[in-house]
Amino acid sequence: MSKNAIVVTNINFDSIFKYTFPFFEKYSKKTGADLIIIDRKTININKEGYVNNRFENLQVGKYLETYDRIFLLDCDVILKPECPDYFDTDPKNLYISRVDLYDNRRLESSVERVKLVQSQLGKIEGWTQSYFNSGVMMVSKEHIKLFDYNINKLNSITGKTRISNFYNWNARKLKYSLVDLGPKFNYFGSYELLAGIKKEEANILHYPGPKDTNSINFNSIVNDSNYYLGINKSII
Repeated sequence: MSKNAIVVTNINFDSIFKYTFPFFEKYSKKTGADLIIIDRKTININKEGYVNNRFENLQVGKYLETYDRIFLLDCDVILKPECPDYFDTDPKNLYISRVDLYDNRRLESSVERVKLVQSQLGKIEGWTQSYFNSGVMMVSKEHIKLFDYNINKLNSITGKTRISNFYNWNARKLKYSLVDLGPKFNYFGSYELLAGIKKEEANILHYPGPKDTNSINFNSIVNDSNYYLGINKSII
């Protein structure tokens, strides 16, 4: 029997984490997986300080030394009560959701994004399009090298690139088998308007973007959290 964990990165996002944490806790109990919260900076890049907070989930690499499979999640996602057990999938594959397929704006920009990433990190033959958001990923022990990084190189790019860029580039460099589980696996609010995919069809809701208490994202997280926890009777 495999040893599994759910790993969530929450550094300086306590205002929203209190609304999403109950869903991680419930999913942990539902699947029998341990729940690990990355809430401290440990990737010390140089004498000037630490890497961008969003790169801290590179810590997952050390957890894959202990765990067979890890469900890597941003703290701004809600795992709906009907969310299936994604640990019950083939561990040879790296499970992701391609954001460029469900948002026309991202389809066009993904070509430029791929060019940008390769200009920063190095050319990968044959990769001209296809981009996934790394806020929801199912990885296995055999993907441990996805989290390998050169500290000096990381220091030079953290102000210019996103953690998703790094994972997209590294996964293709390592020639991992990427399986797209579609918008149900990592649902953005824009999908309903741009692709006709409704929130009710999704298993995992993601709220990327600004997180201040006056933002649309923050209000959406609060409303949806209350709804799926049964605090409110209607969804907004």
